[in-house]
Parts: sequence; C-alpha cells; structure tokens
Amino acid sequence: MDTQSGGAGETRTRHYLGPNAGPVTLDYDTQTVPDRIEVRYRGRVVASTPGMVSGRGRIGFDWRPQGGDNVVEVVVIGPFANTRWRYRLNCPVN
Repeated sequence: MDTQSGGAGETRTRHYLGPNAGPVTLDYDTQTVPDRIEVRYRGRVVASTPGMVSGRGRIGFDWRPQGGDNVVEVVVIGPFANTRWRYRLNCPVN
C-alpha cells in the first residue's frame, strides 16, 4: 500500500507492485475540485477515473506483470488552481 497527495498540475508517481498477479485497487479523494487519475503500465492506461471527478471513489485493474516489469505509474491531472487530492494504491491481492 502506498499513499500520495498533491495539488494542481500533472503529478506522476511510480509504484512497485511486485511480481505476483492479482486485483489492484486505487482509492481516491479528489475533494471538491475535479481531477483525473490514470494508472499506466508500460505506457498504456490500465485504469482511470471516468473523466474529471470530485469526491471519493475507487478504480481497479487486474495486475499481470510482464517480463520483470513490476512498476505502474499513477498520473493525477489537476488542471484547477485550488485542487487537492490524495490516493491510496493497494498491492495485488492473491
């Protein structure tokens, strides 16, 4: 489990998920100002919020690491000046 928080702009954070496959969830709270959150693996979006969202929610994906590449990148896009957000990425559950 790893937790991140931030504000306006585009924030990219890499997270190690390990070699074991399984479902992964990301719990987020974008508070009152809308943001977009994407989870990328090998340059491809594997999970995302349904556009710009405000408030709490959860997105998930099926983690299937390939070729020893055990890292995902979470990208938070906060285009508005007063935005605040946080998320918690949970490791795969076997």
